[in-house]
Amino acid sequence: MNALLVDLDDYQIEKDRYNLIANFYFLKRRLIPRIKKGLKKGGKVIFETYLLEHRTLAAGGPKQAKYFLERTNFSDSLKTFESYSIVKESSGRAEEERPWQA
Repeated sequence: MNALLVDLDDYQIEKDRYNLIANFYFLKRRLIPRIKKGLKKGGKVIFETYLLEHRTLAAGGPKQAKYFLERTNFSDSLKTFESYSIVKESSGRAEEERPWQA
């Protein structure tokens, strides 16, 4: 396994190169099609980002609304990957996602 830790804002994602691309808490919508093109056939993407409602939960993260997904456009964002199998998709609140946390 060769892991790269890169800034996706600056990194040139090569076409059909990666088995896995992980993107955590960095939302630039223009990157989503690039991420899809960078995956090899059968490749996987892990994409986790803030929803707009997280701003009211003191969850940290960006201050500008453009860097958050809204529940209403969450499904639209997943359409970019519609030819892929989605293993898990969730747009729930953090406390709903992690019932094991105190």
